[in-house]
Amino acid sequence: MKAIDLYLAIRMISFLGDSEDYWKEYFNWMQMGFAAVPSVRLLVEQLNLSTWDEACEYLKDRPPSWMSHDMKEEARKKFEEPVLSRTTS
Repeated sequence: MKAIDLYLAIRMISFLGDSEDYWKEYFNWMQMGFAAVPSVRLLVEQLNLSTWDEACEYLKDRPPSWMSHDMKEEARKKFEEPVLSRTTS
């Protein structure tokens, strides 16, 4: 796990505690600027990716920690929320 990913995870855990909505809140962050850790919001809002396959292709060479097997499904769900709302508008 990269140091910045670990730092963000620790901050989110300390902020949310044992909240059932941990994953929903975890994927709301977006880091921008130099050496930004790719986030779900960055993929949708800044890169305008429209499918999960495009997101996975973009991340394949430098996957963030949230692409691990235990978080990947929640990330996909969070990715699809704004994408689906964008296509139904």
